[in-house]
Amino acid sequence: MGSRESSVDSDLERDRTTDASSCESDDNQQSSRRNSLNEGTDSGSETESLIGGSTVVGHQKIKKVKRRPHTIYDESEDEGSSDKEELPDIQDSQEVDKHNHRIFTFNLPFGGKNLLPTSPLSTLKNTLLPRHKTQGVKKNEDKLRKYNRKEIKEKLVRQETITSIEELKLFQDEKGIDNVRAMAVKRVFAPEALFHTIRGLSINPNQTTHDGYSKARIETIWEELEGDIVILGGYRGSILRDVETKRRAWIPIRAGLNIRKVDLLIGPRDEDEFETQKHIYPDGMLTHLGPVDVASRLIKRLRNNPRVNIEDFGFDWRLSLDIPAKQLAEKLQDIHRKQRVKRGTYIIAHSMGGLIAHKVLQEHTSLVRGIIYVGAPSQCPNILGPLRFGDEVIFNKSILSAEANFFMRSSFYFLPFDGRCFVNKATFERYDLDFFDPNVWYEYGLSPLVSDERSRENSNSSSPSSEKDKDKDKDLFSILSHVDMIRKPSIGGSEEKGFKTSLEDSKNYLERTLKRTRVFLEELQYDKTKQYPPLAMVYGNRVPTVRGAKVSGLQQIKDGIYDEFYYGPGDGVVHHKWLLPERRGFPVVAKVASECAHVSLMTDFEAMAKAFISLVDAENIASETARLND
Repeated sequence: MGSRESSVDSDLERDRTTDASSCESDDNQQSSRRNSLNEGTDSGSETESLIGGSTVVGHQKIKKVKRRPHTIYDESEDEGSSDKEELPDIQDSQEVDKHNHRIFTFNLPFGGKNLLPTSPLSTLKNTLLPRHKTQGVKKNEDKLRKYNRKEIKEKLVRQETITSIEELKLFQDEKGIDNVRAMAVKRVFAPEALFHTIRGLSINPNQTTHDGYSKARIETIWEELEGDIVILGGYRGSILRDVETKRRAWIPIRAGLNIRKVDLLIGPRDEDEFETQKHIYPDGMLTHLGPVDVASRLIKRLRNNPRVNIEDFGFDWRLSLDIPAKQLAEKLQDIHRKQRVKRGTYIIAHSMGGLIAHKVLQEHTSLVRGIIYVGAPSQCPNILGPLRFGDEVIFNKSILSAEANFFMRSSFYFLPFDGRCFVNKATFERYDLDFFDPNVWYEYGLSPLVSDERSRENSNSSSPSSEKDKDKDKDLFSILSHVDMIRKPSIGGSEEKGFKTSLEDSKNYLERTLKRTRVFLEELQYDKTKQYPPLAMVYGNRVPTVRGAKVSGLQQIKDGIYDEFYYGPGDGVVHHKWLLPERRGFPVVAKVASECAHVSLMTDFEAMAKAFISLVDAENIASETARLND
């Protein structure tokens, strides 16, 4: 496996434009949404209807395509062939520093290799010193000149999908990952409450937004809501505590400053995953971290309505996702038993929480009243960085080491199901890899725990000559006892060695986990035999988001040189084409774009209000339709 020829899922996004100038009155907009919901129930249609000005994507069969060479322009059949006629020849004259990677990272307010998006010295050097442009770059700039960046941005405002060549034009000057943390902190100091108060007093009741929502209703929907709501966070988005001491195991500030030791490592056996739950337990959603708000203000606003009962759901985000999915289902069943009117529960699911909520939706559909997926990914190749190089918590490099990330079962649920991540930096030819084939992990060293390099090192260390060398070292340093925790840097910038888990146990674990993960992900597809509740999406499409890495060839993947990225619109973590549930063929009643970054999406009250409006309207329409049919 790992060849350039692979089966590729065709993109499911086929967004169309709805001009803001065509907005009707509030009554007409509500009628339009009502009609489109009634008509858009055929699961076989390609584009069902337009809700609030955004495209509602229905079920589409995933087509397997085989052709070579694959490029990043082979996205979907409805994209113009003109974008694929001639591949850009892009060269970057920057030298690669193998020991100081800008790697894939989730760039959350907790974790990430760098606190700054790029090195300040590198930024200063690139600003002051003119960079040499190769002939390929000049040729490519001429080719892209016909694309207007302002027009591309306007398409994103209208929530249209843009082509890959338009992405290339929009983000051709990007060299580093946007600092999502800084954006989240900046949003904290925006005078949002005062702004909402002033706007509420001055709103014309007949005014609508560019995507067809009543501006007055965006302010009042919070009072319309009633019933039960459960909100859950994503990857690293729940508080974890030690069972005995009740101290925080995540996220511990003292441990981040290397004052206290925390061990989140799970062993390789299935029993180890069960055993860790006896020692570490989730203690609610991580709603904020210092000044960075994730969902605390949203929860407070919903609790201001006495007819709403909102609960946050914490889960151990290190475990296989079927475990927290089962726990969430049990919570929803308990809520359902207490309900006098059996309506089910609204779910607000952020990031990886969307995968968990979606699993519950598939298996316990009747318990779910509706779901708002907030930046929920169907895949996210950013995980390849922590899996190979580890991650950092403030100044601590051991809590989220490469070994800890590898044995966090949840890490594997972000792997690109379509195999896309790496492209040739000169031709943009794709190197599609089957990330669910263990042999690909061994060959390309996607984790240092199972790489061929580690296998060779094990073979060499077991040789007679190696044993003699050990004896020599023992004699030479007989004053000091041998310490296994001393680590040596490995070739190609991989994580330092000194692993607690053997190569054989690591490989057995990998094979079991990839199979288990694949089964979970395959069960998330749309099922036309089921009657689903209304589903809505809140996502970002204004922040430059890493889609993958540019490499010179397959050898650079093996060497772990993931230093150069290519970008597309998203929220800084999740690209706008990787979203649940749309990517899995589900129709949605609303797809609401936000300018916020991944961590801050739930602080965008206007976007969240639009999603709730669409859920409530869809439910009312379904109830009215059922009453008329009776």
